[in-house]
Amino acid sequence: MLLRPATARASLRVFANCRARRLYAASAVQEEAPEAKAESSLVQEESSQSSQSEPITKKKPRKSRKPKVEKNAEAASLWTRNLLEGTKVEEYLSALSGQPGLRIEDIERHRPQGHSSPETPQYEDEYTKLVASICQSFSAQQLRQLCLLYNLDPKHTRRNLVKPNYAISIIEEQWKWPSLADVRKHRALWSTYSARKFYVSAVEVFLILGYEGSQLLSLAGRHKVHISLQSNPLRLRVEGVEGALNEVGKDIERMKSDVIQETYEVPGMKVPLPNDILQKLSRLSNCYIQNTEKSGKIRISAKEQKAIHTAKRLIIRTVLQSSEPPSSLLSFSPATTEEVTSKRLFPLSYSLYPFTPARPLPWTSGSNRVFRARRVGEWLGIDTIEDIILTGGLSAGQGTMTQLTGEQCDLRSFLTQDNSSYGQIKATFGHVLIPTTPDQRASIAPPLQGNWPMSKITQFIRTHPTAPIFVPSLPTALLRSNTMGQMVLHSLEYRTFAASRPQEEEQKRKVASKAAISLQPQPVQYLRWQITLPNEREKDSYRELEPQAERSRSGDETAESLEEPADATSSVQDTLLRECRVGEEVSAIVMLPDRPLDLQLSALTEESVEADAYPIQLSEYSMSLQTFLTEDTTELGQPEPPLSFHYRGREYFLYSNQSIKHHMDTITSKVDPKSERKIQVSSESVLDLESMRKSALCQVECRDQEEESWRNFLSDCDHLTCTPNLRATNTELL
Repeated sequence: MLLRPATARASLRVFANCRARRLYAASAVQEEAPEAKAESSLVQEESSQSSQSEPITKKKPRKSRKPKVEKNAEAASLWTRNLLEGTKVEEYLSALSGQPGLRIEDIERHRPQGHSSPETPQYEDEYTKLVASICQSFSAQQLRQLCLLYNLDPKHTRRNLVKPNYAISIIEEQWKWPSLADVRKHRALWSTYSARKFYVSAVEVFLILGYEGSQLLSLAGRHKVHISLQSNPLRLRVEGVEGALNEVGKDIERMKSDVIQETYEVPGMKVPLPNDILQKLSRLSNCYIQNTEKSGKIRISAKEQKAIHTAKRLIIRTVLQSSEPPSSLLSFSPATTEEVTSKRLFPLSYSLYPFTPARPLPWTSGSNRVFRARRVGEWLGIDTIEDIILTGGLSAGQGTMTQLTGEQCDLRSFLTQDNSSYGQIKATFGHVLIPTTPDQRASIAPPLQGNWPMSKITQFIRTHPTAPIFVPSLPTALLRSNTMGQMVLHSLEYRTFAASRPQEEEQKRKVASKAAISLQPQPVQYLRWQITLPNEREKDSYRELEPQAERSRSGDETAESLEEPADATSSVQDTLLRECRVGEEVSAIVMLPDRPLDLQLSALTEESVEADAYPIQLSEYSMSLQTFLTEDTTELGQPEPPLSFHYRGREYFLYSNQSIKHHMDTITSKVDPKSERKIQVSSESVLDLESMRKSALCQVECRDQEEESWRNFLSDCDHLTCTPNLRATNTELL
């Protein structure tokens, strides 16, 4: 406890005077000591003589009196002055008298250099000892004065507080130690287990779940809680410690506040989208998409604006595909010769078999359960694949091409409608699949059970409520190919909405077919725009647009890949090749149930657009994309392609946004053992940048209308869709 300077000075003077008096009395006693000794010796001799003559009697000894010391004020004052002279007491007192009193340094001496973690038990011990030390060293008035010197809040300097309150205020407010009460409360929160319910709406549940529930799983793992979804009413039940439940509640409220909604009027949409399509669109775009009461409008709920733009592009694509006339469907039956018929024990029959594609089905398909029509094998092991050496295949023209109505037709005339403007024909290899209805339960049983002639299956497809879909696939012959060249493309395709049919024509179409299958090929208007990065050496100097879908197959380097790279001073536009084409396309699907693969044929008529005549929106997007690919900075985000634009009197809407790895392959045809022919095919690995789904396709082309070119084109299709039976060939060679 500290004393004031005046009080300390007076106390020291009284102490000095008392000590001087005691020393003076002691010196006087020492001067009279010899005389007292002599008198005491005489008294002892007399007492010894008398004790010999008189009997011994016990007497109480007298108490010796202390000699009185004469007071000498002059000596005492002199002694006092000599005692204080030459000491540091006066100097200390004078130093105290020159200072104002209590200082901050007096309390700072008690401040520790640090403390333990508040989550450990040692922190509470350190905190308690520090409060006790401060309370023992200072009075309540002094602690209040120190709080005033620290300029603490007035609520911490009130007069009615006790010493621990002042000490705690200094420790927590000035020294910034965590509050012991908060530490104990926090410890109690994180040690008490309970459950809590959070009521949410359908939109909030979808956005909290995230893609495939990943966001909800991350939320539960981050806070170490168990979360379950309950209905009636819709709510989230969270189990865990109280502290974690509070954190989960804050995150859920933050997610709710981040939800943004927008009502989008979809062009060309006349009927509401089916619920199964809405669910797929919501999962792909990470938005909650729902129909509204008004026709042609969609409500989109998301957590960020970028997801809403993605949802709009996917909705436009869905509406475009639903408004377009579906591809016409044909069925091919191979020719029956005596040699082929002699090998059969029973007539040919076909059935629908469960099919699992190598790639995911298109997200626009209504069902994930699909079936493919193929020939039923015989028990004795007769080959179920068409022997194109004996039948002649498509190129011989001896088989039968049948429409859904049962009428026979010529493939080329049916596809082009005898229109000479379709100068280019492409064939894509894949499978024709018949999906089940969305309301059908999961089962491997086909919608049409049993073995039937092919005419019965085509009649069933015609009346089936769900139209067949074509899924591209790679032929097995491509595994033995040699890769000649490779390019990386960024491709955009825009299409227009099909013009509304007259009422009479629409009524005839509904009567002719209950399924959404076109009996005649219908043209589609398109605009394709792409940026080409010619070779891999130049691609290494640019930023990746998106992760590549697949690794390219290794192959021989071409002469172009061995050339020197372009000059560094050349512009980006010279390296990134741009191309824009406008045209019309018709397509038809050919079922080949006697072969492992089916065909999709497309006839095109198109023209190239000059660079100065590009649509303005695509030119601006091209410049932004060039900047994104070349600038090495994270501030620039990947630009988004335009959703729609007007060009040459038509309104085009975005149909596909893809990253493509394109390469040319050479396959050696060995159908005829006497001669070999090289087949040029183009294969692509495609990554859909909207849905992030991958696909692969292989195509062959017929670039002119010559009859020989058409026969060679069909021969290439025969080789790639059917594995030839080379047993007869080997016999002839032997």
